[in-house]
Amino acid sequence: MRLSAPPGARGRGRVGDNCKADADCAAADLSTCDKTITHKCVCPATHQDVNGQCKTKGLGDKCTANADCVAVAKSICNTTVSHKCECPATHKFVSGQCKPKVIGAVCTAANAATECNLKYSECKNSTIMTCACVAGYHNKNDQCLADSSAESHRIAFYIFGASLLLTVFKTL
Repeated sequence: MRLSAPPGARGRGRVGDNCKADADCAAADLSTCDKTITHKCVCPATHQDVNGQCKTKGLGDKCTANADCVAVAKSICNTTVSHKCECPATHKFVSGQCKPKVIGAVCTAANAATECNLKYSECKNSTIMTCACVAGYHNKNDQCLADSSAESHRIAFYIFGASLLLTVFKTL
């Protein structure tokens, strides 16, 4: 149970404590007094209450609008399913940041080497030029992985080739 600031004590309130004015909430950086509904110290939408203090929202934190997620560049608020800050479909989560995905990125023949810089990817033309996995590979989490049938064919080819070489050397 958190103790509230004593009546008349200004500036000692934390998030969730009763208040009459913003000055009552000074103990929690960035918090203000919700003077219309709850009369409690609250965090701005871009922050959340962590042990009575306002801390910046990050990926996975609850949100109601994209503005709530500004602490992580390129992140958005998923307002239809999870109501949490996350990377948009065109980006992936890497070390706490939203980084652009390579597969599906727009490219040109001139910038293919820099835009499509994943192993086994290339700049392909469907309706527009985009980075895609080469034939025999598929996209999984923005990586081009060998199709299982293509991998099986490659392994079979190598085994067949090795067997053929052994047979040739045995006859010599």
